[in-house]
Amino acid sequence: ESSNQSNLRSVFGPQRRGEGAGGTYSKNMSITVASSSSSSSSFGRLRRPHPEASRNVAFAFVAFAFATLYLLFVSATSVEAAESAAENSGDGDFDVPPSPSSSSVPHYRYYSRYPRYPPYCSTPEAMKRRSIPPLLPPGTYDAVAGLKSTKLIQAFALIRHGARTPWDDDMTCWDGYSDDEELSRWDCELTEFMAYPPATKKEEEDLATGADGPGRRPFDTEEGGDSPSSEAPLLLFEKRYDGLTSVSGMNNAFNGTCRLGQLIRSGYEQETINGQHLRDAYVYDGDDDKDDEGDDGNGSNENLAARDERMRLFDIPADYPALVRQSSRGGGGGGDGDNDNNNNNNNDGSGEASSSQQQQQQSRPKWPFDPPDLYYRVDNSERTIMSGQILLRGLFGDLLRSRRRDPLGTNPVIITHTADYWYDGILTAKTGICPRLDDLWDDAESSPEFTAMYESSDEAALLSDMMIEETGGDWGDDAVDCLMTTMCTDRTLPDVLNDYDGEPAGDDDDD
Repeated sequence: ESSNQSNLRSVFGPQRRGEGAGGTYSKNMSITVASSSSSSSSFGRLRRPHPEASRNVAFAFVAFAFATLYLLFVSATSVEAAESAAENSGDGDFDVPPSPSSSSVPHYRYYSRYPRYPPYCSTPEAMKRRSIPPLLPPGTYDAVAGLKSTKLIQAFALIRHGARTPWDDDMTCWDGYSDDEELSRWDCELTEFMAYPPATKKEEEDLATGADGPGRRPFDTEEGGDSPSSEAPLLLFEKRYDGLTSVSGMNNAFNGTCRLGQLIRSGYEQETINGQHLRDAYVYDGDDDKDDEGDDGNGSNENLAARDERMRLFDIPADYPALVRQSSRGGGGGGDGDNDNNNNNNNDGSGEASSSQQQQQQSRPKWPFDPPDLYYRVDNSERTIMSGQILLRGLFGDLLRSRRRDPLGTNPVIITHTADYWYDGILTAKTGICPRLDDLWDDAESSPEFTAMYESSDEAALLSDMMIEETGGDWGDDAVDCLMTTMCTDRTLPDVLNDYDGEPAGDDDDD
């Protein structure tokens, strides 16, 4: 776990079409988001991490690409910040409600205090320099495999969450850390929106038969209410960790309005860029000028999917809006998509509206993220769920902004596949599921190699003496989290530690 694991890579290799992680079928793309299961499984437990081990943690964000890309996108929760919501507002767009208090919540403007930052911090400049690598020139694979042609047909993306608050309220760090207002207070402007559960089958039947009035559900309005298939907006619930701010003597773990391990604004921006990297590599929108013009961040005038047809896992036709309008006319008896939404409020109790909706749904062109084109698997941690949603918004956000609602007026839905966090041993190692993990940790930390490097070496002794004499204690178990969540958010480091001057010679901060 760290304040930032938002690097992105892509590795190509053979895989039969339809084979997903764990046997899960996804036709085009499978996206998996996970975090460490507990403090015992984080690199922070290694008292003095080897530099290479630390780099491996910092660059734990990896994308694996294999064959066709089919995405099953899951989402029961919407995550947005006020500024991003404002960008999405507009006539016919999918509007995201802003957080009323986002503009007034104090926050840090990151990456301006220190002259250089560790790769772990993933600054905006470092994020923009990263990209999905292209396929080798045509003919390269063909000559090796004896194939006539090669095309990418599926991709897997494995990611971790973006920048977050510290995950442990028992961190000691250096003297004065817990008492310092700047270091111990975290206020979060990034909030979570939740929608109510979808209607039950009985509710849909009542709507069609008029059990609560002709074609109406309880609490519906004249405009159609908050049904997911109506033109009226959904009722959303914004989640804020401010319930203790007005209670004397009580506060969250880090004071302020953040919870332990909560995704912060810089993490939002990191995952947005990661989603854009995926879009540039795999999505070609024939109606999007920026696929053919502009800068992809690597000095090119067009993105990878525009340059190389073999990378187009999502090839969206330029006439997609026309196809939507045509499907609405075919299913709704004429008129444009907006007018056809009147069918949702057929009040004669005959059930004809429901039948018309089904016909329209069957004829509507698929969203690129409709099943089985996208499969989204995530562990049940708030920061990982939010990170995945933000990444997928970066991947498909341009498409949503440029398209009107479908003829039924329904909101796009991406399904989030998850499991009970403490029983989910697929994405994150859990000692409760596999007690042998504790034995492996103990074996590793008692090994001659570990002892020689982290306990008996001159470097280990020097580091331990420095921490005790200069900072008031040996907090090596929490060193990565203490240092990175402080430096990457432009908070004050102790003078003795405020001397970072970049990576050693020969290291590349884009690795």
